[in-house]
Amino acid sequence: MRFPKVAFLFLFSIGFSFQNCKEGLRDDCSCGPFLGDYFDVNGLEIISYKKRGTCCADPILVNETVSFSNLSSISLNFKVDYLAANNHSNSTSFFSTLNACTCAQSGRLGAKNEKISNLSIITLNDFDATHLANDTINDLFDNITYNNKQDLNTFLATDTSFIKNTGLEISLKTTPQINKQLKFKAIIKLSNGEVYTAENKQFTIAD
Repeated sequence: MRFPKVAFLFLFSIGFSFQNCKEGLRDDCSCGPFLGDYFDVNGLEIISYKKRGTCCADPILVNETVSFSNLSSISLNFKVDYLAANNHSNSTSFFSTLNACTCAQSGRLGAKNEKISNLSIITLNDFDATHLANDTINDLFDNITYNNKQDLNTFLATDTSFIKNTGLEISLKTTPQINKQLKFKAIIKLSNGEVYTAENKQFTIAD
């Protein structure tokens, strides 16, 4: 009747090893540094992308010319600080610790206490007859979430949860009609009163 006891001790020791891997042996799991479960937004930057084949995308350089059909997306990236959750479990359960060496993404739980109160995208060039310089052009963009597109204003009106990701991905619905150079700024206001502004690198959209 010694086998069940030995087996239990074996499983317990394995579970303990996996638990240690989470904190002390992360490099053995090929994980990068884990910076915290949550993030706090402290800035904004904009990166525009063009398609590369059918799988990939590359950043668009300042003053580059890109065809409208070759536009991929525009990323409104939040600059963030990462925050600890302060609620890690010390469980030695075999099954709960089996995944302890799975790489956890920094900021995986989203913003701790920040929501998007308002986002305005303002064109700095004349876009078309109804969207002139310094007009808000949110209606010209879709939000992209897991490859699903939704009108940006509709997304902003319905998404009232804490920020989930370190940025928003948007796509332009139509090509400019007056000035082919796309130049705009994004102004984002958070629920804690913080306001961040960024401008894109101007590029030309060819028909």
